[in-house]
Amino acid sequence: LMGQPDAMSLLSPLVKDAANSYVGGLGSLTSMLSGVKGWQDALKLVEKIQPTINQVGEAYSTLASTSGADRANLLKAFGPKINSANSSFLGQSSRIQNDSLMGKALGTALEQVKLFK
Repeated sequence: LMGQPDAMSLLSPLVKDAANSYVGGLGSLTSMLSGVKGWQDALKLVEKIQPTINQVGEAYSTLASTSGADRANLLKAFGPKINSANSSFLGQSSRIQNDSLMGKALGTALEQVKLFK
């Protein structure tokens, strides 16, 4: 069985970059969302968040286009980081969307984020 370093070495630079961009972008989104404590914070974040959402979306598209051995190597090499980033984002996103005012301000933006699994 191949280990994580072997799987990483078999990935193309494009897929590695996309995986790092996805994890990093999702981490940035999570960090931004963690600073939202109310309606005013949510309103301030609406415009700032879109470029990061776009970055995550582009990375997601690249990752989602993988299949077969590439997908298996991607999940072997980056699976734990991706799962952790997804989980952290979901926690903050749910917190925001469960608040009626914050969710109203940021809900449409957050719904654009597709999570790679």
